[in-house]
Amino acid sequence: MVDIFNIDKMTLFIFCFVPGFISWKVWQLLVPGEIRKPVDYFLEVMSYGCINFAVVWWVLAYIKKIQPYYPGAFIFLIYVLLLVLPILWPIIIKKVIESERFRNKVILPTPKAWDHFFSSRKACFVLIHLKNGKLVGGLYLSEKSYTSSFPNTEDLYLEEVWRVDNNGAFLNKVEGTYGLWISKENFDYLEFFDTNYEGGEHEQTESVD
Repeated sequence: MVDIFNIDKMTLFIFCFVPGFISWKVWQLLVPGEIRKPVDYFLEVMSYGCINFAVVWWVLAYIKKIQPYYPGAFIFLIYVLLLVLPILWPIIIKKVIESERFRNKVILPTPKAWDHFFSSRKACFVLIHLKNGKLVGGLYLSEKSYTSSFPNTEDLYLEEVWRVDNNGAFLNKVEGTYGLWISKENFDYLEFFDTNYEGGEHEQTESVD
């Protein structure tokens, strides 16, 4: 058995801090958060690591028995428990929190509606209402388009510019377009439409301030 009450500092670092750092880093990539000093993250990192260790330590106790007979398999299992599982935990937790069963019972971790909408990377037409009253249209696709995330100021890159009329109807793609970049300082709000929508007078669907 693995004696969890007699672990040296290096082993504790490997089994707790490293997996915890991996889980924390993956969570940061999945859910935008405030920028803080590294020391402020230490407790979070160790918490993730301790949770991972609590889940896998009993498995380590059993696979240790195969080390003399199957050293290759033992190393592979250690790799999975200490490096692969910490990557999976944040992904699983986020999916559970955002599932239909739990999303109405917990506060979603995504800090802003901007991040929530664009994190889906769903292709759509975007109608931009500029502060000067004019309208600008563009196509948002997951391959090349890009949006900033919290805590950075909201800005948006659309890979295609489309002509729109005064009613906001999309007419046709601008020839030779390389897209457009726009900052939150330049528009009041956005409207999103299905990529199959072209032309015709539209009804307002969804907007993000």
